[in-house]
Amino acid sequence: MKGQKWCLWNRKNPDILAETVQLHEGKVVKTYGDGVMTTFPDLKSGLKGSIGMQKALKDHNERNPEDMISAGTGLHMGDFIQEKGDIFGQAVNLAARLANYAHGGQIITSSTVRNESADRDEYRFIDLSYQELKGIGRKRIYELLWRDEISRLKTKDDELILVLTENHLGIELSKDVQKELKEARDELRREAREESGFTKFLLEKMEKLFDRYLSKYIDRVMIKKGIGLEHPLEKVQIKLKGDEMDIFIDGENAITLSEGEIDFSEAKDFVTGFKSAKPQ
Repeated sequence: MKGQKWCLWNRKNPDILAETVQLHEGKVVKTYGDGVMTTFPDLKSGLKGSIGMQKALKDHNERNPEDMISAGTGLHMGDFIQEKGDIFGQAVNLAARLANYAHGGQIITSSTVRNESADRDEYRFIDLSYQELKGIGRKRIYELLWRDEISRLKTKDDELILVLTENHLGIELSKDVQKELKEARDELRREAREESGFTKFLLEKMEKLFDRYLSKYIDRVMIKKGIGLEHPLEKVQIKLKGDEMDIFIDGENAITLSEGEIDFSEAKDFVTGFKSAKPQ
């Protein structure tokens, strides 16, 4: 086998991705932590499998708004060593690093995948240029688009990406932001365990407030699981005021981005696209 991909995985819902992998002739090699390693027999299966998994998660989220899941995916094509039910090699390591680079909801591929797909008109890629991948070095990478995007806007530090489609606004966070949110919640838990009496009571209340209220300003799922999700456009408002762009979800001010954080000419184009797409 030559194709392989890695993606993040919610261990409470393994069948969501496993069924999609099998549907596209793939094989789940192993799961560990919040990740899953899979292989596909050829590039076509790997491409369709990667897109299929993202769509499966999207469908799950629409049916289960209280248990949303998002995942970053890395896809690379190359030779590997197979031994005792596991796979090894440089190709596997690169696929893993691509997955680590991906935001929730992204499919990040190597230049090999992009070049081998050049004559396949049904696939669209964004060139992300050369990026430093831990343990690998500088590699030219691409994003495989799996949604019919109208527009996208990202912060200058690449920690947040807004993706506008015909019906939804997607919010994707980088791994660093996901990690910071998780660490903040874990710190509250640790402090609550170490304290007693009224202090313990207050910290436990703070943890609940963290989940309940701060999530409104970014996203309940982002706080709880460190992932992004999509919002129906009818629930979203975007306003440009002075040197800031405010995003409201269900009437709550969810995100404020300043001119120092985003390119304002790109923000204006994004808002124009949003107004055209939003149902009247």
